[in-house]
Amino acid sequence: MKNNYCIFVVALSMTFAQSLANDNFYTGAFGNVRTGILTGFQYEEINKVAIFGQLAENLCKELNYSDVVYLDFIHNYYVDNCLPRYFISYQKVEYWEPDSNKWLENNAIVIRQAARQFHAQPTLKLLENAILNLHKIKSSQEQIVFKRGFDNMIINTIDTLAIKKMLDIPNSDLLNNVLKVRIDRPEKDFREGISYYWQNDKYYIFQKYRWYVPQEYKWDEQEVVLFDMDNVYDLQKFKNWSAIVFDSGSSFYSVKQSALTPFGEAQQSRETKPEISKRHVIENTAGSYQPFKVENLGGDKISIYFWRYLKEQGALQNRTALYLADQDILIQDLDQLILNHLLK
Repeated sequence: MKNNYCIFVVALSMTFAQSLANDNFYTGAFGNVRTGILTGFQYEEINKVAIFGQLAENLCKELNYSDVVYLDFIHNYYVDNCLPRYFISYQKVEYWEPDSNKWLENNAIVIRQAARQFHAQPTLKLLENAILNLHKIKSSQEQIVFKRGFDNMIINTIDTLAIKKMLDIPNSDLLNNVLKVRIDRPEKDFREGISYYWQNDKYYIFQKYRWYVPQEYKWDEQEVVLFDMDNVYDLQKFKNWSAIVFDSGSSFYSVKQSALTPFGEAQQSRETKPEISKRHVIENTAGSYQPFKVENLGGDKISIYFWRYLKEQGALQNRTALYLADQDILIQDLDQLILNHLLK
C-alpha cells in the first residue's frame, strides 16, 4: 500500500491563538497504521509523524500484527514548557482510508500523545507494549478528562502511571532493530539537494548530488551527511541547495552548497564542499507559537521573522532577525538596528 497524506481543517477552541488560526488535521496511511496530527501551522512535526508512521508499520510487521493501529498526535505548539502526555487504548476510531477515498470506522490500538515535540522511540515502545499486552489494554482502560487549552477532552486510556513505567524500561532487541532502519523525510520527487533522514533517534542532515554520465547513459549520485541533530524543529530550503535548519524553537544552522556559492544559489558541480555555519541562538523567543518566516533577501542576507505572545502584557510583539551568511553573523533585531541608525 502506498503511503498517503491528506489534510482536514477543524475548528478548535484554545488559548489566545484561537483568534489567529484554526487547527489543521493531517492524516497518513502506512500499511495497517493510520496517523493523525492536530496542529495549527505547517510545523515539521507533520513530516516527523509520517516518519513515525512508517516505523510503526515496520514494527507491526516484526510482531505479525495486521489489525488497525492509530497513532494520534495532539500538538501543543502554543505551550512553551510542555511535558509530553501519553495514552493507550483499544477502541473504535474513525480514520481516512485513501484507497477507498472515504472515512472508515474500526477497532484499533490507539497510541495518543500530547506534546510540543514528538519522538519516535516512546511512540514505538508504547505500541510494542500495547500489541504484546492487548488483553490487558482492553480490560484495564477507562475514560479520563484531558485538558487542552479551553477544551476538556474525554479520552480512553490505561493508567498513565503504568504508561510511565513502560517508558522507563530498556528497549527490547526487536525495538532496537526497528530503530536502526533509515526513514527519509517525506518529499515528493526529491532527487538532489538538502534534506534529512531519521535513524536511531537522530536526524541526519545531508546533501545529495546527482549528475549525468553520457558515456554510460545514466545518472550518478552521491550523498554526503553534513551533521546530525537530536531534533529538527524546522527545515526551510532555498532552491534545494541552501537551507536554514532549526534544531529548536530558538536556534539554527545555515547550510549552503559551498563557500563560493551565495546562499540560495546553486552550481552544477561534483564538488562536495558544503558550508555549514556555527549554531546560532535567537534571543527572547519565548511565546513564539508559529514557525519562523525565513526569506532570502539576496547577497547572502537572510531575514528571520517571528512574533511572540507577551503573556503579562497580553500583547503580540514581532521581530526580524538578520543573518549574514557570508560572515556567519546573526543580528538579533533588525528593526532596532534601523531605529538606532535613524536616531543618530
